[in-house]
Formats: sequence, C-alpha cells, structure tokens
Amino acid sequence: MLAGVMKAGATAPVCEDFPRPAAREGAWVANVLAAAMTRFDMMVAGGQHYFRPPAAPFVVGREAVLRLEDGRRMYGGVHSMVAPWGSMAEQALVDPACLLPVPEGASDTLAAALGNGGLAALLPLSWRAKLRKGERVLVLGTTGTS
Repeated sequence: MLAGVMKAGATAPVCEDFPRPAAREGAWVANVLAAAMTRFDMMVAGGQHYFRPPAAPFVVGREAVLRLEDGRRMYGGVHSMVAPWGSMAEQALVDPACLLPVPEGASDTLAAALGNGGLAALLPLSWRAKLRKGERVLVLGTTGTS
C-alpha cells in the first residue's frame, strides 16, 4: 500500500510502498479516510518530541478519520495508531479502545483536522480554567488550527 514512510536517518518521509497491517489481538485494521499532518507529527517523526518515533521504517502520522470493517467512521488520535503503522497510509493498525465516533454530517477532512487543534483549544479551557456552562471566553487572537 502507499504510505508516507520515514526511513532511518532520513529528514523527511517518502511516499512509497509499505506492508499492509494485519489484525491481531487488541489491534484492528482500519481504512484511512482522511489524515492530518501536524507539527506534532513532524516533531515525533524527526525525533524532536518526548513521544519517541518507532524504529524505522515506519509510517508517519498520529491522527485520522478511519472506516472500520463494520462500516463505522471513527477518529483515531495520538494513542490509537499501533506502530509501525501511522495515519499517512491507505490503512492503519489501531487500538480500538482509543477510537472515538465521528458524528454524522461531519466531513472526514474536517474531523481529521480538528483533533490536535481542537484538543489544544479545549483542554486549557476545561482542565486549566475549569470553564463551566454559561461562562464566556474572549479570544483576542489565534494561530494555526487552535
């Protein structure tokens, strides 16, 4: 299958053939419908993040909208991809316990893009500020997807 593959010593992934994943206990094969490439993905792939990359060669990418064998569309985030398969491929190997359903009507590309950026926006408001229903936030400026 075609995939964005990071090889040992490389500074960027290359698009080439990579073995298809096979299901195993605790890991399912899913078809990738849309994948997001974030700064986080680039840092992990380049070994510049505390999330260490898997041993090369590996498929880059940590989040995607996926179609499971039973037809459900799911969002797979950072912890869902099972190495060496990432989201920048036709298929990924995923941990089903880490998947979230994609709401009906949400496009694959929008849902894939909102994962990292959406959490980056949500978590400071919910965990740090402990924002509650009825409270308001003034956003003075933003960058990127957050």
